[in-house]
Amino acid sequence: MANEETGEVMLPEPVEATPTQPLGDSGHSWLGVLLSAPLSRVQAVVGVLAGCLTIVGTLVGYTGLTRPPAPVQGEIVAHIQLGNTHKPLPGATVEILTAQDAIVTTLTPELDGRVSRKLKEGRYRLRVTHPNLVPESRTVEVHAGQQSTVRVALVPRPTPRVVRTVAAAVKVEDEPGAFRKFFKNLGFD
Repeated sequence: MANEETGEVMLPEPVEATPTQPLGDSGHSWLGVLLSAPLSRVQAVVGVLAGCLTIVGTLVGYTGLTRPPAPVQGEIVAHIQLGNTHKPLPGATVEILTAQDAIVTTLTPELDGRVSRKLKEGRYRLRVTHPNLVPESRTVEVHAGQQSTVRVALVPRPTPRVVRTVAAAVKVEDEPGAFRKFFKNLGFD
């Protein structure tokens, strides 16, 4: 550049070296910038950031991203026991049926007599059978996110009664009918 009055070439003045801050000490630099900025600018930045956070928080709340998904399944837990002793009955068969009697699944109890199954919300029927015991059925209502517990006690089949018949000697005499009596009275024997 040249000086307009004298026409001399002007050289820029040498810039004095400023001591640099260590790279790891960046905490002072943003704080220094923040403190050296006018208060109105700091307030404006804080206000914009607060507004953005409010908008994002509102959108997240309305979209349901913060809530866990609502459960759609519940659980049936059945305890299968022998009726007179209340001991677990692992040899039984448990059928879970819909309200329209369609089989959902067939289960076998564990050694402790317990069966469990996660199912969609609704009404179900449990049918419990055992070869030597009287079958039982229960209606169970399953609610989403809840556990429905049922106790089923099977009782032994009743023993058939033996009916003994005594055959007695009965003499049956033939009584003459009205037609025979008529001819007998006429003398035709």
